Amino acid sequence: MASVNPCSDWQVRVVSRCLVKASDTSIMPHVVTVSNLDRIPRIMQISILCIYAKPAPPAGNFAAVVAAFEAGLPSFLNHFCPLTGRIVTANTSSGTPEIHCSNQGAELVVARAGVALGSLDYGATGALFQQIQLPYGEDMALSVQVVSFACGGFTVAWRTNHVVVDGCALSFLVTAWSEFTRSGTLPASLQPNHDRSVFRPRRPPSYSASLDEAFTPLDSRRQVNALTYDQSSVLRFYYIEAADIARLRNAASRGRDRATRVEAVSAYLWKTLAGVVGAADPRCRMGWWVNGRQRLTDSELRCAMRNYFGNVITFAGGEATVEEVVQMPLPEVAAMVRQAIKAPAYDEHFQELVDFVEVHKTEHKIMSVSIGLGSPAVIVTAFTSFRLDTDFGFGHAVIAVPTTVRTARLCSGYVQIIEKPGGDGSWILAAALEGDEPRVFKVLTAEQLGLFAPRAPHSRLIHCLQSFLRFPLPLLASVDLPFVKLSSELGGMEAHQQQRTGNTRSQVDLTSSRLTCPRPPDTGEWPGGQRMATRPAWQVRLVSRRLVKASDTSIKPHVVTVSNLDRIARIIQVSMFCVYAKPVPPAGDFAAVVAAFETGIPSFLNHFFLLAGRIAAANTSSGAPEIHCCNQGAELVVAKAGVVLGSLDHSAMGALSERIQLPYGEDMALSVQVVSFACGGFTVAWRTNHVLLDGCALSSLVTAWSEFTRSGGTLPASHRPNHDRSVFHPRTPPSYSSSLDEAFTLLDSRRLVNALTADQSSVLRFYYIEAADIARLREAASRGSERATRVEAVSAYLWKTLAGVVGAADPRCRMGWWLNGRRRLTSPDLRCAMRNYFGNFITFAGKEATVEEVVQMPLPEVSAMVREAITAPAYEEHFQELVDWVEGCKAEPFLSASIGLGSPTLIVTAFTSFRIDTDFGFGQAVMAVPTDVRTAVTMRLCNGFVQIVERPGGEGSWILAAALEADEPRVFKPLTAEQLGLFAPHCPQRSRYALSSGVWKWIAILAIGLRAAIPRVFKERPYALCGPTHQRAPNHHGGEQGSPSMPPPPLAPWPAPACAAVARHNHRLGRQPAIRTPRRSSAWPSWRGARAPARHPQLPCGAAGWRQIRGACGIWWNVGLHSEITTTSC
Repeated sequence: MASVNPCSDWQVRVVSRCLVKASDTSIMPHVVTVSNLDRIPRIMQISILCIYAKPAPPAGNFAAVVAAFEAGLPSFLNHFCPLTGRIVTANTSSGTPEIHCSNQGAELVVARAGVALGSLDYGATGALFQQIQLPYGEDMALSVQVVSFACGGFTVAWRTNHVVVDGCALSFLVTAWSEFTRSGTLPASLQPNHDRSVFRPRRPPSYSASLDEAFTPLDSRRQVNALTYDQSSVLRFYYIEAADIARLRNAASRGRDRATRVEAVSAYLWKTLAGVVGAADPRCRMGWWVNGRQRLTDSELRCAMRNYFGNVITFAGGEATVEEVVQMPLPEVAAMVRQAIKAPAYDEHFQELVDFVEVHKTEHKIMSVSIGLGSPAVIVTAFTSFRLDTDFGFGHAVIAVPTTVRTARLCSGYVQIIEKPGGDGSWILAAALEGDEPRVFKVLTAEQLGLFAPRAPHSRLIHCLQSFLRFPLPLLASVDLPFVKLSSELGGMEAHQQQRTGNTRSQVDLTSSRLTCPRPPDTGEWPGGQRMATRPAWQVRLVSRRLVKASDTSIKPHVVTVSNLDRIARIIQVSMFCVYAKPVPPAGDFAAVVAAFETGIPSFLNHFFLLAGRIAAANTSSGAPEIHCCNQGAELVVAKAGVVLGSLDHSAMGALSERIQLPYGEDMALSVQVVSFACGGFTVAWRTNHVLLDGCALSSLVTAWSEFTRSGGTLPASHRPNHDRSVFHPRTPPSYSSSLDEAFTLLDSRRLVNALTADQSSVLRFYYIEAADIARLREAASRGSERATRVEAVSAYLWKTLAGVVGAADPRCRMGWWLNGRRRLTSPDLRCAMRNYFGNFITFAGKEATVEEVVQMPLPEVSAMVREAITAPAYEEHFQELVDWVEGCKAEPFLSASIGLGSPTLIVTAFTSFRIDTDFGFGQAVMAVPTDVRTAVTMRLCNGFVQIVERPGGEGSWILAAALEADEPRVFKPLTAEQLGLFAPHCPQRSRYALSSGVWKWIAILAIGLRAAIPRVFKERPYALCGPTHQRAPNHHGGEQGSPSMPPPPLAPWPAPACAAVARHNHRLGRQPAIRTPRRSSAWPSWRGARAPARHPQLPCGAAGWRQIRGACGIWWNVGLHSEITTTSC
């Protein structure tokens, strides 16, 4: 049985806390200055936590354990005098951290936890250990914490600071204590060496340039932002059996090259990492923290460092392409590991490290690879070579695990390998990397540790889910398990896509896309006796694809070199995606839509001739991207989708538009894609490239087409594009302010967040804001004569909400805006020259403030900050400086704020000021949203972003494409087909389909409240349980959704057996009932005592149906969402 604690509501209660001083009073007070090698790990609280089962007689009980520490520690600390002192980091005489050894005393804490050790979840031990271990002073050199548990077992945590010891020294401390308590004396072989003078800096210091690359300043601006970091990894604990280690070692060995255990497991991890990275990055890295005591070759140094009680560690790393790691046999990967670890000449390397720290004494440095930029990396720390004896008279610990209190936002993967105490040869891994195909790594359980929990009265289904939900998503690709698809209104990435891209998700995230129920091992059956019904898959089927050329043959071939302002936008495929309802007669059907494009585009392209050309990005005569305008033709694609528009998830329009829009050539300047749907509606995607135009120009293209087709094939002068890219020329010599060097950076993958971390950073959703809410926000953000614009008001609201979410995670937060420069120019000549300009004319404005001031400021003051940030620049000079800056760097610039380093950032792009007319004879689109194709670079951007577009038709509501979730007052509401006027038709036959479209959808909507998307700018609200999407039900903000002309189908309440199952499960977990009784209706049976109907068109029938619903209840309550379930009568 899995060891999952069914009730995590337990606390550690302190019984006593006292200081224990060394008994030898002859030791004089003194100051120990930490060595340069001590400064490499930084000031960071670390510990080794030992978990002991209930001592076997006659060892004694917990009182005897406490007595052993109280009696033994004073004499023991005579040998470890620095641990009775205090760590001083500021205003020291040496300018470096010091240990003031005045025998102030180590801390001894005795506490109790009212829970059995066997009931705890050892797979997610990161959070568990934080709950067991108690806080202690930052200046405390040693805190020994002894905690008893209800089962008679106990834990001992040896808590200290990394600036005092490394992992080898900390293991040495525990071993010395065990020997001391058993024998009463400390043998010479375990006497610590406190001499920190072995490695002294040379005069002058000397080191290789590779150390400058290996270390980087520990600066918050260079670290991944706090919201992304919070979701970068999930710590899990695994164990590897001795037989699996031996098998791996044999597989990783070849001939005389016998792989060590660490080399074999590291090679296996490297191959697993490469498989997870896949196409997300061409390269991946492994690294190892290496104990220098065993690597020194000079006999005098080895003798001087024997039993050294301090830090002697360094880092070794290796990088390779993903392809070669995947294709290499395991022995060759193990050889790469061996070479990376053994290559350095460690005697000289440690001396160079000491000299490097001496030169940079006033700076805080950290290993560059650990920050999480560049290619994905996994760092291994192996404690298996350290002697660790945990038996101090009460038996060996069942597990002894090093832990840290992280002080920096580090986004590399890491694995800590420790040997299980007792010498059976098995290992335990603490890993922020999940999943392996042959199941070498098994989730750690209380059973494996010998800490057995009493059997809880859970159902088999709930037990299966509890066991499974800790498993990683990459593992699903290799295990044959039946799937239960959740028809989520909030959509999200499909599980098979997450497996393919190698995502690592937490247990809660599984419920937001696809949930997997394993077969119970003792029955071999699925929950409910059958596979749950799922929505049928749909695809876009290509009907035709052809090139359409401009009809005017008098236009001569020519080459257009993109401007420096075009290069700021970079080469990214973008589109304007328009969704149309079924045309109203006499507009015509889809054939008429296609005919309009086929007949109109040739003449239309005469005005947009460059869109009939091709983009040349490499090896151009100018050195910059060019558009070769030889009338090669724009692309016209016609396709069909066998699905109704109203049945689609429009809140997840990002993933939906990617599915509807078809790929096109990277050199294609324009691809017009028209797709019909089963309901008679259609979509039109105007797909092009950002290096050609910005959002304003793309909107003007759609508007020009609409005017062109409605007017019978003529384009008024007011809509004719201006292709003159010569208005802003670079000056000679170029001149610009230094602020641009901070605002923009050169495109370098080594400066971007690694692909695996970035993949966790955000979830794209679509929302709408009603005109009344916009007006209300605008009133609230205005004061006196300072009338806030709509964008200023919404931006101020977003900024305050962002600051509230960031909270204490970072002292500062930022907002930014992409701005259309056409409206910002003040010179009449420039405004005239840029009228109808068809290209890129955008820039970025940003503002940073403290979280505290944004939270405390009234909305009008935040709105004023927004206004100042947007209106402050002198835009004519600013754009000229931008042109000069790009000319000077001769490379693609990159917006620094979008990378995701430093303080959390939310970037707004507002399309609301652009005129967009989507009616080309078939009515206005119900939605027109800009989309882009995320590249290997843009997928690694970890800022939050919001795109605001106005609903076509001028009714005043907005649609937001946002990497955020929901908001407190429900100003932003998830976009639905009902809100767009795309109603799903009533399906009369739904007896088997009802579970997936009804109950399962309810669970998915509610479970999404636990999703920890980044940046999580808004707090979720409990969703109401409602029926199929076409049913009328009160929505989140008190209004109604659904078709007013369509009567709601009858829907029975959950039957008594389902409610009873929920109530019984709640009672076992000690929860209060969370299902509110709906409004009584004469047409509905009572919830109390009502018998379920034998058959019902909206619910599964018979016993199998009730098992399915009961299974749904079990899954729902098992994920632990505490929001209130609200049922509504219709």
